[in-house]
Amino acid sequence: MNLGDIHGAIENYDIAIRYRPNYSEAYHNKGLSLMFLEKFEKAIEHFDLAIKYDPKDLKAYGNKGYVLSLLKKYHEAVESCNLAIKYDPNCSDAYYNKGIIFEKLGKHKEAIENFDLAIKYKPNFAENYLEKGISLVSLEQYSNAKDNFLLAAKYNPNIIVEYETALKRLIELEKFTVAKEFEQKLQILKKYS
Repeated sequence: MNLGDIHGAIENYDIAIRYRPNYSEAYHNKGLSLMFLEKFEKAIEHFDLAIKYDPKDLKAYGNKGYVLSLLKKYHEAVESCNLAIKYDPNCSDAYYNKGIIFEKLGKHKEAIENFDLAIKYKPNFAENYLEKGISLVSLEQYSNAKDNFLLAAKYNPNIIVEYETALKRLIELEKFTVAKEFEQKLQILKKYS
């Protein structure tokens, strides 16, 4: 999503919903936009509407889980990810999001287990390796962490530049909650890769 005209995007999603009230994708995308505006409760409402109209929208479960984790509602966040896995046991995004939740809880071994599953089902996704590396740093497994950071860079050679760009834009938009997460990941990535 382009972080430029979020308010314009929301207006367009509202128009789409007005003409097609059961349009799951519009609710989902509006939820994403609201998440970037740090309107987390409203974002969850829209992810729930997306799920209501498409119970197999795996990304809606994952994004809802991510937002719940930002609100420190970790149990609910894991439940949301587990629902996605129930519909698709190979859903790499759900394992990735569960890994992030366990990482936030300091349960790094569980996080790594989930990142490993995410990697199994989506081996070319750089962020799987980035997040696994962060958990490995927390467990003081620096050599393994570095290997994962190198894999992240292999699958996305611009990962550092992209995180720097996103961080700058989030700060400009005064979205400090999400910006803080980006900044922490960027610092670890730069230090150990």
